[in-house]
Amino acid sequence: MHSTVNSTYTEQLVLNETLFIPDLKFSTLLVEGDDAKQFLQGQVTVNVNKLSADCGALAACVNLQGRTQVSFFILPQDKKYLLVVPKNYAKKFVKTLKMYVLRANVVITDVSNLWKIYAFSGKNSGMIVNDLMAATDIHSFQMWNMRYLENDTESRFALRLPGIIQHWLIIDKNIEDFHQQSHTIAQRLSVALLDSTEAIWNYINLSAGLLLIDAELTDQWIPLELHYDKFGAVDFDKGCYRGQEIIARIHFRGQLKQQLAFFKITHSEYNFSETIYSKESGWKIITEVNPEKNHTIGNVIINFNIAENYWIAAMIKKIDFSQAWLIGESTPEKKYMLELLS
Repeated sequence: MHSTVNSTYTEQLVLNETLFIPDLKFSTLLVEGDDAKQFLQGQVTVNVNKLSADCGALAACVNLQGRTQVSFFILPQDKKYLLVVPKNYAKKFVKTLKMYVLRANVVITDVSNLWKIYAFSGKNSGMIVNDLMAATDIHSFQMWNMRYLENDTESRFALRLPGIIQHWLIIDKNIEDFHQQSHTIAQRLSVALLDSTEAIWNYINLSAGLLLIDAELTDQWIPLELHYDKFGAVDFDKGCYRGQEIIARIHFRGQLKQQLAFFKITHSEYNFSETIYSKESGWKIITEVNPEKNHTIGNVIINFNIAENYWIAAMIKKIDFSQAWLIGESTPEKKYMLELLS
């Protein structure tokens, strides 16, 4: 997975400006029916019974080995649940969920044609969302607090995402010609409209330690390795769901051996044209300059750049180390110093 941002957007832009990130790559699924809550409770890692009209969540579905198939946001609305799912996994996710409906009174529908997904982040974004939701208190919301607005002309959700940087997911209904409307929204609210969104979206989420699992990353890591328990996305007391026993055993026995990490590449001569994220490319994280000493501690998951800065997310061994480098197996003479951020 690789993404880039125009060189005019720097880390300072993320920290000091209010950013509008339009048209994110998500689909929306509606789960409804008298048994919707009970059904989802048996399918996802989060405790659905703890959700409310003011509280959404990050959630995951895992396979029988406890590895994350997909992660997504779940927003309750009366007896209905809106799932905001990575677009490249949505079709498969619907198929998987329907396999387990059986005789339950549950209907699962892809309603992506009704909703547009975008985000506001950074300085003053809370006040922007206040205005968008006709509210006065949203800027003080904590992680996963949410608000739903519905009137004669508008219908939208606002969900506070994790991180020190204020970060909001907006799920907006019935916006026609969203590409044109996004420019209107940015101009009306006096925010920076990003023409390339994936890298900024990755940077803000990974700065908070959050990596969403989609079709490209499915079935590789358990939720604990992705820190999902720290985001309240794994409940160890809720009861059974697919893969639950393996996740609980690793948690209670303290057997976690690897974890997600976010690095900045500090080496000034790094050539970003090289592909470092695929398994075939053989790029690894080491703790010694000499790779023959067998101090490989992890593999790269994704990479992206913001202006002159380059970033990677990696799955690394759960050990202490003072310094790390990025190397390629086929070109071990290329070593790039890394700065651990989260």
